[in-house]
Amino acid sequence: MSFSFRNAVRGIHWQGLLTELLILAGLAVYLNTFTVPFLFDDYPTLVDNSHLRRLWPLTWALQAPADNPLEGRPLASLSFALNYALSGLHVWSYHVVNILVYQGQLPGAIEHYRQALQSDPTLVEAHNNLGVVLIQLGELDAASDHFSAALRFNPTHAEVRRNLATALASREQHADTR
Repeated sequence: MSFSFRNAVRGIHWQGLLTELLILAGLAVYLNTFTVPFLFDDYPTLVDNSHLRRLWPLTWALQAPADNPLEGRPLASLSFALNYALSGLHVWSYHVVNILVYQGQLPGAIEHYRQALQSDPTLVEAHNNLGVVLIQLGELDAASDHFSAALRFNPTHAEVRRNLATALASREQHADTR
């Protein structure tokens, strides 16, 4: 039996290969996010959430403390508890899981907010939300620009001010690690 390139190509499982290539490409695109620290609601959700510290009894891992962003979201609570069991509070692993779960949704969100801002550049919430998405992608300068734009239209918006402060602090911390 002789080697045939055509038979070799037929033997490759293209669908599986393409899936793996897409996952690797997604991880490569988001690689710079692995050094971004916990931000915004990550502290009450993850760092300060005692329910993530143990998986048993399962009912404990499925619930969150009152007034926690995970309250009423048992599957999210369990997935974060599993992530904690695997890696503790190592930020990179939460980002990897987040990327694998949500890969493909952030570009749609970015496009949505950009279209909204094209229609009305004064939309404070669109600037703020786009800034939050850009932080998740590790684009701290662009995020800061959107928070600053939002504050030009509403200088007293507390959430935007906090987000800008977080973006600037993260940018400074990221610059210190270079």
